[in-house]
Amino acid sequence: NCDEADAMEKNVLDRASQVDRVLLPLYVVHEYQQNAFGLTSGEISKITTELGVRVRQPHASTALSSTASRYVMGDKVRKPGQPVRYRLSRRGVQYMKSIIGGETDAD
Repeated sequence: NCDEADAMEKNVLDRASQVDRVLLPLYVVHEYQQNAFGLTSGEISKITTELGVRVRQPHASTALSSTASRYVMGDKVRKPGQPVRYRLSRRGVQYMKSIIGGETDAD
């Protein structure tokens, strides 16, 4: 429940871009939780499932380490078995605002 909820649904959840779906929970934490904490790929997977657009954990992890890597910052270097907490970077915030605002097409 936020001012941007309808735009988020229309421009992110209703579209096929997995990267945008993975970045959405990070954007919400940044904008509405004052960037208080980072999220792991597993947490992102749970949130997307609750939103009705399931992104499985391995797919979220792959997206965060490849295409979405230019929009996020991890709290440590990725190592097998060690969860990394991701936060949206300044570039990621700008990107998500443009996507939610309907200004650009998804990657």
